[in-house]
Amino acid sequence: MTSTSRPRSAMTLGVLLVCLPLLLEAQEVQWASDYRRGIEARQQGRYSEAIQLLEGALASGAQDASQDLRRADIRAALATIYQTLGEPEKAERNFLEAQATLGSRHTVEPALGSVILLDLGAYRAGQGRLKDAETLLDQAVASSVRAFGEQHTYTAIAKTTLAQVYLLLGRLAEAKPLLESAVRINEAMLPAANLDRIASETALATLYAAEGRHSTALEIHQRVSEAMRKLGDQSPRFAESLVNLADLHRIAGTPERGEPLLRKALAIYEASVGADSPRVAETLLNMSIDAISQRKLSLAERDIGRALSILRRTRGPLHTTVAIGEYQLAQAYALQGKYAEAKLLLEHALPIQERTYPLGHPVIADCLFALADLATLLQRYTEAEWYCQRAIAVYETSVGASYPGLANVLRHYAKLLRMNRSAEARALENRANELQRAARSSK
Repeated sequence: MTSTSRPRSAMTLGVLLVCLPLLLEAQEVQWASDYRRGIEARQQGRYSEAIQLLEGALASGAQDASQDLRRADIRAALATIYQTLGEPEKAERNFLEAQATLGSRHTVEPALGSVILLDLGAYRAGQGRLKDAETLLDQAVASSVRAFGEQHTYTAIAKTTLAQVYLLLGRLAEAKPLLESAVRINEAMLPAANLDRIASETALATLYAAEGRHSTALEIHQRVSEAMRKLGDQSPRFAESLVNLADLHRIAGTPERGEPLLRKALAIYEASVGADSPRVAETLLNMSIDAISQRKLSLAERDIGRALSILRRTRGPLHTTVAIGEYQLAQAYALQGKYAEAKLLLEHALPIQERTYPLGHPVIADCLFALADLATLLQRYTEAEWYCQRAIAVYETSVGASYPGLANVLRHYAKLLRMNRSAEARALENRANELQRAARSSK
């Protein structure tokens, strides 16, 4: 899974319309039509059209208090669209209106409540506010089970979105049963090109990749990519599948197979959602990973610089994706010997990630390890040891003591201790060797 990944709710029209009144009065027909078409346009990535239709639904809908939850539903959907388009003020305004309306009602019909909560949770997750997202999405799952039952496709949607948050938090054990359940339900009930099925399968492939099951993850993603192509080879959804597939190629050690996929995804995003969209920025950050590994540092700096400009403007300077970009730019600087500049970037990125993931996350440990490496290069060895200790602790609490990525930081720490604390250094080396052997045997 890439650190830029984020949950996105993909809702089937059939399920959403369960939440509508079964018999619409004549004056509500236009509202219902705009609503249906707006949600469908959002599903297909036609965001400007979706906004026009959903705003139309708000304007034509009934204004009395009995319709407040219906309006909150539309507001929540609009928040996710404005967030995708990089319009944070409009997104937050719609989110707050929807949340306030939902909180003001003593009783909420479970079906409609689950729809609103799912969009609100997906929105907060997209902001990097994962604990808030977890609370909302846990409520969405519970509401969906009450409304539709455990084996319904809408319950699978809610489980998938909650599991995506767990993946971002590094809580793989909690994500796995949710995703495996969602995939089983969707495979039994939905065609291969259905967006809800694709979302659950993509998330499960991400989890398998995080577990080191690369071949299984690639097989799933290749099937998903072919299914997404049926939605249109210029669709943002298809571009998303290309980015995910490129990520898995990188994890599996075949990044050259992912480069053309990323270039194609970038072109699709620029044409479909605009050159200044956060989706464009995230793809540029993905492209820079390969550029750094190939020592194409001027290219990496160019791509990251453009990405950071977009993200700081659309999401704000303290968003987690900004921290990711700063981490990657620091890598490029360090390879050029610009150690002081790299250190400043990492020191800005670290507290952002710590606020985003208060319970710990591998991206925090990665940042700490990078700071340890820079401190070593600057011959500040006590500081380097401190960063190594913190990185190890974060890895252990977020993804477990058996996480293969721990091996590198353990070896680095051992090197620092070798001169004066040789017994501790040997123990660290032995532990790193055991982790690497375990990782090889699991493949």
